[in-house]
Amino acid sequence: MKATKKPVTIECFKYDGDLKNGNGEYYVPEWAVEAEKNGTIFFKDQGEMYIKTLEGDRHASVGDYIIRGVNGKLCPCKPDIFEKTYDIVDSGNRVREFKETKHNLLTTKYTKVLEESEYQYNAPHTFRVIKAQEETSEEHKGENLVLSEIHFQEGPIKECGVNGVCNEDLLVMVIRRLQGFQESKYKCRENAMAITKIEAALLWLRKRTMACENRGVEGTHMV
Repeated sequence: MKATKKPVTIECFKYDGDLKNGNGEYYVPEWAVEAEKNGTIFFKDQGEMYIKTLEGDRHASVGDYIIRGVNGKLCPCKPDIFEKTYDIVDSGNRVREFKETKHNLLTTKYTKVLEESEYQYNAPHTFRVIKAQEETSEEHKGENLVLSEIHFQEGPIKECGVNGVCNEDLLVMVIRRLQGFQESKYKCRENAMAITKIEAALLWLRKRTMACENRGVEGTHMV
């Protein structure tokens, strides 16, 4: 049997010997500040930093990356291992904080949608879908586990390169799923209407792209 590791996006910061800058202000993300307050991150042995993990207390050296995984757990990672394992995906190394996405028609019975709190280029680009209910297992107790993270194209393609999925990509995925249901015993009028409306949305988005192409501004920041 063979298996490949699922692609995941983690949050991290590079430890420089302290959690605060020269002005006494935290330079690390909010989750690291909270981890120090609750004792997950602590200092001993003349200021050496340690992190409480399931495997015991882990020492963090200057230059190590402090990683927050998809399950919310923290651990240190040596720079050489980090560079072999991860690619930085944030533009400008921004730390992404998330807030819940609100919509009157969106149910939060089983899942919740989160969006980045701060963003560039007029709209949020990174979203997460988490379990609505907190975990009860000992390993993940009290956590809302991340089910998926989606990063949309950030900035004009011709200026920033291809760095994320397009709106149309996700719409086509939903259409394909609904078409599959329509070929089964779960066929219904509501699915058919949803397919029609999403295809209409694709049509309008395609019209927008064609208009940009005709004006010679497609893929740029020009209006």
